[in-house]
Amino acid sequence: VSHPAEVLIIRLSASEPALDAFLSFDCDLNHEVATSQHQISLGGRAPDHVEPNYSPVKPVVAYKNEKDSDSIRYAVSARIIYTDGTVCNEAYRLFVTGAREMVIAVAIHSNYAGYQIKRDNDKNTVLNASIATLDRIMGRSYDDLYEEHIKDYQSLYNRVSLSLSPHTTFQLPTSQRLAALSSKMDDPSLLALILNYARYLLISSSRQGTQPANLQGIWNPLVQPPWSSNYTANINVEMNYWIAESLNLPECHLPLIGLIDELAQSGAKTSKDYFGMGGWMAGHNTDLWRKSSLVSGTASYAYWPMAGLWLCQHLWQHYTFTQDELFLRNTALPLMTGAAQFLLDYMVEDAEGYMLTCPSTSPENNYFIPGINSDDAQMLKSISPRNRMAERKNITCAIDAFTTMDITMTRELFNHILEADKILGTESDFDTKINAVLSKLPPLKIGKYNQLQEWSEDFEECTPAM
Repeated sequence: VSHPAEVLIIRLSASEPALDAFLSFDCDLNHEVATSQHQISLGGRAPDHVEPNYSPVKPVVAYKNEKDSDSIRYAVSARIIYTDGTVCNEAYRLFVTGAREMVIAVAIHSNYAGYQIKRDNDKNTVLNASIATLDRIMGRSYDDLYEEHIKDYQSLYNRVSLSLSPHTTFQLPTSQRLAALSSKMDDPSLLALILNYARYLLISSSRQGTQPANLQGIWNPLVQPPWSSNYTANINVEMNYWIAESLNLPECHLPLIGLIDELAQSGAKTSKDYFGMGGWMAGHNTDLWRKSSLVSGTASYAYWPMAGLWLCQHLWQHYTFTQDELFLRNTALPLMTGAAQFLLDYMVEDAEGYMLTCPSTSPENNYFIPGINSDDAQMLKSISPRNRMAERKNITCAIDAFTTMDITMTRELFNHILEADKILGTESDFDTKINAVLSKLPPLKIGKYNQLQEWSEDFEECTPAM
């Protein structure tokens, strides 16, 4: 898959001119197929609605009438750009006979132009865009396209190398090496392999001008993928990008930074309309349309308006690694300040003078309420398999006056803003406000198991160390 040429290239070859093949498209979405000499195209539109994979609602997939639909249109075109065989076509397929070699190029386009930008819904527009991409590479050889792709990929990949002591498992299939880890077999070179795999994934799925990597990324094959293949911002999307700066892939970080910028725009409306507050916020889940509002469901995952804090760490990381003061001034600092303004409006002072993020949750975590027992057998049955919780006969809770996660991210965000203002010479009254809150944040506490205490009190956690 070539990023510079924006095409997928497939080469098939045989030792003799005896290669016979046919090309066709299949798709789970509504579509039409057309062929011409050497080319086959498929065009269609995405569903207007797809239920999440955990939803019992039917139908799972819903389409509106063509004239009423505003769903995304897409097109994919494949062209045989070289063969020494004979090519012919029928209504839905291309045929190649008597070939020693054939090279196929595939281009995919959609009419998505941005989360707030009106789309061109003419099906021919997106189809012509896919064909135009193929037109641009006509006359180029497979070797030329391949070398361009390798040069582009290695310009990122070759920036970092990690070599750890080889082991006798080095030649084993990766699946066997992973299985051997459970027996505590020493295999340090496997860690280097995993690191390189992570770099491959990010380089392949997050390039400038594209969408950032989501749950299943560009490898999602499903119409109804797990968790809708969205951006889960209570850890998953952050994890995708933890390596971006430390492994010298700052360009691959830019799609996420673009998402944060757009999410702040929708998050400002959510902050105002939902909370009556300033700045911007985001819940635990967002998507292509930059959803920032909270979702329905159990508070442990549904109520968490603090995604903006965590995402802002990526802005600071990008600055600290690149030392790009223009980025810090024009992008990072305004976004961090907006997230901080929401915090200032959201936080409350308790009787002891501490500033708290109340009400607060620890994403997808719960604790057991002391002294309250339950005879709800169904609730107890659901605890272990569904929520990964230890078996206890107490009712669980997800809401607290504050959590260590919230307070730690608040402290980091405020300190990053203060440091940014110092670097840029833009200190203001806003710094005075956040300094005042910093001095009133509750301290970290150590619990009875010598663990960092997550909750305001030393509650028994349903999922320790989560």
